[in-house]
Amino acid sequence: KAMIPFLSAPLMVGLDGGMGSGKTTFVRSLGTNLGSKDWINSPTYSIIQQYDATPFQLIHIDLYRTHHSSEIDHLDIPSLIDENSLVFIEWIDKTTLFTPDILIKFKRLNELHREIQISSTKFDWIQQIK
Repeated sequence: KAMIPFLSAPLMVGLDGGMGSGKTTFVRSLGTNLGSKDWINSPTYSIIQQYDATPFQLIHIDLYRTHHSSEIDHLDIPSLIDENSLVFIEWIDKTTLFTPDILIKFKRLNELHREIQISSTKFDWIQQIK
């Protein structure tokens, strides 16, 4: 929730962390707080899901099932992004084709607790929400 006042599109956010670390839950919570009426679920099988969170278009991508850069390149992710897009890419560590504006690393400490590290070389406001 603390990020919402600072969000502007287009924006690409890389999400890094193991299974069950909270990546999809984070995107779902952010989408809900941005006013999306859609149920945001894991795009593990569809790979790409899009949701309306007016004025933003949320693009949620999961690279878990991809195995090669060529597969990721064929998704043609840049063609999905426009001036209203907030793009969240789970398993960002599987590619070097994109450099996210913000990188969020999730670590599952136990069933109820997660450690989250947020970094950006583009935005100074990241320091304000830590």
